Amino acid sequence: MIGMLLRCAGMALLFAGATYCLSAAVSDGTATRRAAQGEGRTGTFVAERRNCPKMCAWYGSFQAPGAHRAPGRDFELRGATDGDIATGQRVQALDVGSRDFVYARGGPPEWDITFSRSMGALFLATLGTALLTSTCRTLGNRRR
Repeated sequence: MIGMLLRCAGMALLFAGATYCLSAAVSDGTATRRAAQGEGRTGTFVAERRNCPKMCAWYGSFQAPGAHRAPGRDFELRGATDGDIATGQRVQALDVGSRDFVYARGGPPEWDITFSRSMGALFLATLGTALLTSTCRTLGNRRR
């Protein structure tokens, strides 16, 4: 009985993780598509800090004329060449509807994060389905 409860909890966690990854991939992909098409509100990104845990990214503030963004909130700048940015530099950017990032105006779309999140969703959903199939077989064998 405990084993079955653990399997059910595992399935719930795997499917919840897959749902989260898929939701993030759709949100990120939608914003990236908007950037690729040049859609969004034009504003100014001010580079404040560079973060390089695995890949380097610039974070800073973003302000669009006539719009209010959360004060003190960091936004990631995507679509810019890392070597072209310096601390304090102002960059024309697009607010593409993401809560986390803006895109350098005219910069190339960065699909790698969307792809990674999509693959994470696929992987977790596959594991969840395998666990579900195994559990159903186990239950079927017990009833015979």
